[in-house]
Amino acid sequence: MGTINFGSVQQFMEGTPTNILGQRIDSQLSYQQWLMGWFAQYGLKVSSRLTVTMGLRHEFTTAPSERYDRAHSMQTFLDAGPDLTKPLFTPSKDNFAPRVGLAWDVSGNGRTSIRAGAGVFQEQLVPVVLRYTYARMPNLTQDFTVTNPGTGVVRVDPTKLPPGSGSGLFYEPHPKLPTRYQWSLNVEHEIVNGTTVSVAYVGSRSNHLQYNPNNTDLYPPTCWPNSCGDNGSFFFPDINPQTALRVNRNFASIRQHIWGGVAYYHSLQTNVTRRFGKGLQYQGSYTFSRNIDTAASTFGTVIAQNSGNIPNPFNMRSERGLSGIDPRHQFSSNFTYDLPLARNSHGLVKTLIGGWQTNMIFTARGGLPFDIQSGYISRGLGRSRSGSGSPPGDRPDVAPGFSNNPTQGVSAGCQGVAKGQQLGTPTLYYDPCAFVLPPDGTFGNLGKNTLIGPRLVNLDFAMKKQFDITERVNLQFRAELFNILNHPNFGNMIVTVFAGGAGARNGSAGQILNTATDPRQMQFALRLSF
Repeated sequence: MGTINFGSVQQFMEGTPTNILGQRIDSQLSYQQWLMGWFAQYGLKVSSRLTVTMGLRHEFTTAPSERYDRAHSMQTFLDAGPDLTKPLFTPSKDNFAPRVGLAWDVSGNGRTSIRAGAGVFQEQLVPVVLRYTYARMPNLTQDFTVTNPGTGVVRVDPTKLPPGSGSGLFYEPHPKLPTRYQWSLNVEHEIVNGTTVSVAYVGSRSNHLQYNPNNTDLYPPTCWPNSCGDNGSFFFPDINPQTALRVNRNFASIRQHIWGGVAYYHSLQTNVTRRFGKGLQYQGSYTFSRNIDTAASTFGTVIAQNSGNIPNPFNMRSERGLSGIDPRHQFSSNFTYDLPLARNSHGLVKTLIGGWQTNMIFTARGGLPFDIQSGYISRGLGRSRSGSGSPPGDRPDVAPGFSNNPTQGVSAGCQGVAKGQQLGTPTLYYDPCAFVLPPDGTFGNLGKNTLIGPRLVNLDFAMKKQFDITERVNLQFRAELFNILNHPNFGNMIVTVFAGGAGARNGSAGQILNTATDPRQMQFALRLSF
């Protein structure tokens, strides 16, 4: 399959494409791998009120192999192709993961406890983890780009591609396992019988996270960090993308799988819980947290609203910023309550009015981070002219005097954006005028995920009633109302600030496209049990 791109309407009418993007697919691969491990644990009761538990886990895998020896990778970024004599990658085997925990009954009556723990946790590089990256082997599933293919009907033989038009694959040959160092301290107290409150600090640091840039085979810059002055900035000269060669001249793009990302997490967690008693059970929790990373958003999550490209994969320090899954505040609660109606009644009154139960789930959290992108494309290149991805994921500069999270107040006004428009609304959530294009050939100074999106509030409610027909037969009626307040929770927004290569602002920038939750929904059910 493939895509034909035309640079202008005239070229389209003449049938003269600027380039052809194609893919040859044959990904029926059969991977094999051995996973081995052992675990030891020792518990020590220091006293009647203090217990210490220690453990050690050691797991490792063999190098993944394909049943018919069809999976191989380049060994260095500058290789001309995969090394067919070596495995795709070889995971480390010295993966020792210790952990320790303690539990202390402070008063000896079981009402107040302190728990603390620390440990190392690792993720094994097995097919279930890497299933999306295993499917594309260059010698079987091949991406290619052919520039200026000529006029008329074009047929491309993917086995006879021009030099430098194919796609390469590079796995870090000896990756270290993604590893999380986690620690916690929790204080819990029973304030009344059946009701406890707790306060905890939970922190972690993650190393060797995998990231997967769109394309790391950039066009050659004039200088690299630490080699072009005090600021160590990148500069990419003006080029013709149809004829220019990349850093690795053998390919038009290289898909890398690198285990070099890091993440940091710190949180204050509070909780109140009442066990079910006298017809009532409830739980409420609040978390104040901060999550920073350089790579966690590159594969996306079910939580993150926006996952941006990595503009400069050779300077990951510039990617340190808020994680796409970083709501600063999060509160959730639920309760179950048996209504005390007609408890002492009999007959028809008790049948109709008694035995009703209510349930509620309430969620409120702060906004998730969004990654602003310039959207500037000229001759198929972004503003940086680096050739890092399609569409280019370059970020803009922050205009002098503006915030990198311009969502409060009114717009300052600029070309295409009227002055005085209210910000924080679905029609203009952020001010596009806060961002400007950086100088040609450079990356913008805006950091990753600086824009904080809309908050989320949701309340679900349910009621149910059971009618006992006989000892073994009953009928249950249930009414459920989702988002009962019909509160609009806004989701994705347009984050590209500029359009095309003329530098004009995108007229849709800042508009919210959808909602993160459904509108109010009601459903009723009858269930007969026998």
